[in-house]
Amino acid sequence: MQIIKNKEKVGNYIFAIGILLELLVMVTDHSSFLELPFRGRFTHVAFALFCIKILFTHYTRVQWGFLFAGGVLGAVSYLTCGDEYIIRTMVFIFAAKGVELKRIFRMILYGMLLGTVLNVALSLLGIAGEVKVTAHYGRGDLETRYMLGFNHANNLHDVVWYLLVVILLLTHKKWNWKHYLLATVGNLVLFFLTVSRNGMIAVQLLLVSCFFMKYLPKLKEMKFPYILGGFGLAICLWMTWLGGAYGAVNSKLAAFFDKFLTNRLEMIWEYAPISAWKLFSEGREIMYVDNGFATLFFHYGYIVGIVYIALLVYMLYWLYKNKNGIGLCVLVTTIFVTFIETTFIFNISLLCNVALIVVMLCWQGNQEA
Repeated sequence: MQIIKNKEKVGNYIFAIGILLELLVMVTDHSSFLELPFRGRFTHVAFALFCIKILFTHYTRVQWGFLFAGGVLGAVSYLTCGDEYIIRTMVFIFAAKGVELKRIFRMILYGMLLGTVLNVALSLLGIAGEVKVTAHYGRGDLETRYMLGFNHANNLHDVVWYLLVVILLLTHKKWNWKHYLLATVGNLVLFFLTVSRNGMIAVQLLLVSCFFMKYLPKLKEMKFPYILGGFGLAICLWMTWLGGAYGAVNSKLAAFFDKFLTNRLEMIWEYAPISAWKLFSEGREIMYVDNGFATLFFHYGYIVGIVYIALLVYMLYWLYKNKNGIGLCVLVTTIFVTFIETTFIFNISLLCNVALIVVMLCWQGNQEA
């Protein structure tokens, strides 16, 4: 028994080191001036560490079967598109079994906070990074939007959403209405600076849903919120299909939605149309498409896209079975952010995709974060 516990402890330390490397890549990638030399090598080392963590973890025969299938899928994806993201994702998912959630979440939170403070401070002091940029952002007139050292104003707002996700996962039981009110005011102030409508919606959706889960605790026992989450996923996929099949030019309905999505549906039609989607990717690069689901299907293919959607559906089911209301709130906002942002979700760092953080919750049973 002692040997098993020591083995699990070593595995957790190995996983934590891998997380630190992924975190370093994520923090520097979102900065407009921080650069990480040989960042690909950091992800390779993290991948190797996650592989080693698997060797220190106990799985059932069924889980080994899924692990093998996931490895095959990742390998095929890599061979067809030359992109390591899927195989790294599969290894990360299985390596996450048995990890200590509080330790991992705190590492992510402190690392992101440190990177954020550094970005903001250096930009405000005029040392490095832009404080604000005035330009055309596809909405007509010139706009001045604050970046505070990040590579885009939207990115700044998304990072705040990410920080709130981790904070709530760690401390949501301690929050009361004053915390939610203060966070809402902060979100509105940040919106005044970034003019990021979608970022503001993502943050507020997270706050409002968590607020209701807090003060209406019976909600997490009901099927309705989880079904609503599935309906939201279906709407995002339908609108992605609408953009990829018709585009705003060929569909009045798509054109109507595109006004609110700042050309995101038309981007799919122009750069990642459904007619170009294949079973597996052919190594094509994708640019100028903000929709993460379109990126997934165009760049990685139908098979990978369907597996990813199935994973999201499974997580919704698992969250319902375990009555995990906070996890549902996090996953729903992640689905929304995936719909509006590619660069933040399918980033070189796996940690950018918050859905993979929810996977860690799923592995742990009823373990509290």
